[in-house]
Amino acid sequence: MAQDLFSGHDLDPGTRLLLRTLATPEHERRLRVLDLGSGYGPLGLGLKLLNPAREVEMVDRDALAVEYSRRNAERNRMSGVDVHAGLGWSGVRGRELDLVVSNLPAKAGDRAIRHFLLDGRAHLKPGGMVAVVVIARLHELVEGILVPEAGVEVVHRQRAAGYSVFHYGFSSEGPLPGPSSGDGAPLGVYERASLELAFDDIRYGLRTVYSLPEFDTLAYHTRLMAGQLLDGRRRPRHVLVFNPGQGHLPVLIGRAFSPDRITLAGRDLLSLANAGANLAGNGYPAERVLLRHQTTVLPADVEGVDLLVAALRDGQPNAITEHELGSALAVLRPPARVIVGGSSTAVTRLESRLGGIGPLRIIARKRNRGHSVLEAGP
Repeated sequence: MAQDLFSGHDLDPGTRLLLRTLATPEHERRLRVLDLGSGYGPLGLGLKLLNPAREVEMVDRDALAVEYSRRNAERNRMSGVDVHAGLGWSGVRGRELDLVVSNLPAKAGDRAIRHFLLDGRAHLKPGGMVAVVVIARLHELVEGILVPEAGVEVVHRQRAAGYSVFHYGFSSEGPLPGPSSGDGAPLGVYERASLELAFDDIRYGLRTVYSLPEFDTLAYHTRLMAGQLLDGRRRPRHVLVFNPGQGHLPVLIGRAFSPDRITLAGRDLLSLANAGANLAGNGYPAERVLLRHQTTVLPADVEGVDLLVAALRDGQPNAITEHELGSALAVLRPPARVIVGGSSTAVTRLESRLGGIGPLRIIARKRNRGHSVLEAGP
């Protein structure tokens, strides 16, 4: 298990409940299985353990979750397990599935939950089943989505210990649910708001999505980082933004400097995709954007980078932060600039642990309300 993933310390009660409802003889024949939003793999790999003959596909938007699911499959010497990154049903490869399982994310937004529940019909074989677990406060929402009018047949409901489980299929004569997003685009199902914002003299538009912070305003550390970035308006040629969030900083960089290339890197595929879309929406050429879905900034990623911008994830253990950034900071060479922002505690620990930032010298540090930004340069 990984300490920075959902329920990384133990199997959560909802997952246990869902597995118990599927560990019955009537479900043993379901051999082609999809785990949608797999985390470190308890559902998909648990079903594989129950019946080793199963072929299991596991999809998650978090690169760390994908990495740990693969490791856990290898650790248990499992074959026939395909683990990869993806966003909802747009990332699913399998067809003719017998069983789809998911522990639905509570903060995904109503439209995304509808997408997870209904938009996989084309991936199921006749008689295929979906089995999901949700926290209790989502029970009524899910009940309202899984209705006969949507072509759904619920075959099992169970409520226990703050969770609800639903098993359901799709009727052959019912209507085929259309995409849950208004525009049919993969990101549309996650959309939360469309904003018009300004920082200093730069105005920009931003589409925000559920389950990412800064959906309505800039956080203190982002404001500090933006101010440091725009100080002097020195134009970088290749910018690497690690953990781009909703895309505020990449968009500001694109509007202020129009660099030759912007690379977006980080664990969260939704963040990368949304930040990239926001860059394009603000006029930055899509062909000059590179997305790197990964858990660390590797030395190979920083070749030619003259500005590295990194937002530290809230509450993340220090060892993970050092792992994510340490190798990159050690190989960057002048005239590169580095701007790191986050909680003051996290920034201080990173600065202290690394003894400065690689071969660069620290040239500025600013604080505001428990948040800090650190800049290093030649």
